[in-house]
Amino acid sequence: LQNFLAYEMTCPYDPEKECARVEVDPTTFTLIDSCCMSRYNLIDGMPVGGPSSRPLLQYFTEFDGNYLQVNNGN
Repeated sequence: LQNFLAYEMTCPYDPEKECARVEVDPTTFTLIDSCCMSRYNLIDGMPVGGPSSRPLLQYFTEFDGNYLQVNNGN
C-alpha cells in the first residue's frame, strides 16, 4: 500500500502575497515559505516555525496502482 500526501502550495499566513508559496527544504525535510519564513511539517502540514498558526490545506489522495488522484473532497 502506498500513501501520498498533497498540500496547498499557498502559505495560509498571508495567502494574498504572490511570494506566499511553500517549497520543500531538503536540509530540514520541512516545507518553508520564504516570504514569511513559516515552516511546516511534511507529515501533517502543521506549522513548526515562523508566524503561521494554521496548517497547510491538505487534499485527499487516492492511488489505484496506476493513477494518483488529488481532490478537495467535493
